[in-house]
Amino acid sequence: AEAALIELLQQQLANERVALGGYQVDIDRELRHVQKLEEEVSALARNEDAAVEAHEVERFEAAVRHEEAACERQDEEMAVLQTESECLEHEHAALRAELEEAQRRLGLDAVPLVCGAVAPAAAFGGLRRAA
Repeated sequence: AEAALIELLQQQLANERVALGGYQVDIDRELRHVQKLEEEVSALARNEDAAVEAHEVERFEAAVRHEEAACERQDEEMAVLQTESECLEHEHAALRAELEEAQRRLGLDAVPLVCGAVAPAAAFGGLRRAA
């Protein structure tokens, strides 16, 4: 009877070992599944970091484009101002030449003004002398 009991216990032990082996297979499978999930989470985190970085790059590039457009507008404004300045210089020179010619024809002396322009001496009482 003892031998039968020992054999029965050995059989139960073998069955338990098989069951434990099955559990170990299940545990290994679940560990692989957990590892796979961890890898997916890691990949998602990397993708999220890349998306955030890409968004930051897009914002920076948009800011650069905005600054470049502002610089282009300023360059255009400077070109317009330069052209206007050159036109004014030409007009000033033409007016100066007309004034000098008029003074020469009238025989008037020129009196320099503070701003660098020239006015006829008649404006300062030289009209009596010229007349």
